[in-house]
Amino acid sequence: MEQVPQEYLSFNDYYAWPKVPGTKQLIIQDMLDKCLESQWKSSKKIKAGQIQQVEMLLTHARTHSPFYQHLLSQINMQGVRDFSDVWKQIPSLEPNIIAQAGQAMAAKNIPVEHGNAKRSAMVLPGMAPMPILTSDFWMAIQSSWFARQAQDHGWDQQATLIDLGPGNPGQHKEIRAGWGFATTSGPHFAGNYDSASAILPNWLTGIEGDIYLRFDANTLPNVLSAFDSGALPNLKGLMVNVTRKAELDLCTIARKKGISAIAVIIIPGLGMIAATCPEEGTLHIQSESVLVEKVRNQTLITSLHNFAMPLVRVNTGLAFELLKNCRCGRGQDAITLRH
Repeated sequence: MEQVPQEYLSFNDYYAWPKVPGTKQLIIQDMLDKCLESQWKSSKKIKAGQIQQVEMLLTHARTHSPFYQHLLSQINMQGVRDFSDVWKQIPSLEPNIIAQAGQAMAAKNIPVEHGNAKRSAMVLPGMAPMPILTSDFWMAIQSSWFARQAQDHGWDQQATLIDLGPGNPGQHKEIRAGWGFATTSGPHFAGNYDSASAILPNWLTGIEGDIYLRFDANTLPNVLSAFDSGALPNLKGLMVNVTRKAELDLCTIARKKGISAIAVIIIPGLGMIAATCPEEGTLHIQSESVLVEKVRNQTLITSLHNFAMPLVRVNTGLAFELLKNCRCGRGQDAITLRH
């Protein structure tokens, strides 16, 4: 895969690959600094930024992706007044279309500063994983989004972070220092639990010092039970991937117990879609990273920074309700899960 000039980078300093030399860690730190600031931009400015970003993404897709070359060539430009008239003609991207198109959706070239293409998978509700491509740039943005949530919620960056996933509950290992965010110095472990019963592994209760956990919501009841029984006395925070309102409500219960519980909506391959507001407890769409639309009861999501394999107006099946502007003052839209 060749690389293309820097002209296809993101549209401004809040979205662009940082023009700083150095390691990936420095780049992620710079991204974090920018996204900590960008969430306070007005809703109007964020939406204007999204439009500019989408325009650049489509220009790149039309130039470098065979799938989008064909798709966008069918747009009727007669009577088009502005970009919104073009956007309305782009059909939703159904999962079966993505699966059928395969590598034809991938860009033959990516921006130089986006690094290398990375093999990944998109997992939509009720669907088998679909192979996709992302990039070093896209992965770094996701790291900065996770770091923003931890910092906004006041997580102790010297404490231990543990990622829990399904698998052999006896296995765990330290995967990197600094939580993988490059903005912290605490140890970072990855471990497994019994996905059938969601029983917590014995090694988890033996870790000394304050701990923060990241996991999918199916094990949240067991974590809260362990906390109530005194088995996890050093548990300070949770980052939980939720898909239903009942799981969101459990995060609210955790906060009432004194645990810093961050509910996040993550669609593998599209990234972090929304995360808990630190002040109000609502969910904020991560508007600098994704464009979320409600069209005829469908939830369409565009990944704004995946230039390796543009994913535009993907029909995700996500069910949510748009709320009034959050009182916290952030410009990102506030939502809640419908059921």
